[in-house]
Amino acid sequence: MAVIEKAVEQNCKNVLCLETDLEYRLGGFDIFQSAEYIAANAPNVARVAIVCNPRYADDLAFWETVAVNRGLMVRAFQNQADALKWINS
Repeated sequence: MAVIEKAVEQNCKNVLCLETDLEYRLGGFDIFQSAEYIAANAPNVARVAIVCNPRYADDLAFWETVAVNRGLMVRAFQNQADALKWINS
């Protein structure tokens, strides 16, 4: 949420989150609630690209689905080059 708040504060429309060193520890319900909360509180952000460690790709894909279904323009990636290509398209 801190990243989204900073983006809104700076009037930044695109966000690239590099989470390759982040260890995902949330369970399914917490992942759902996190995505729901972020989607509800990021109204001014046009695109969010998240790059994760491939070990957590399934968790991030679930998070992405929940967030997209609630209106957030977000995509999950496993490499930074693809994320940047999407953000800049």
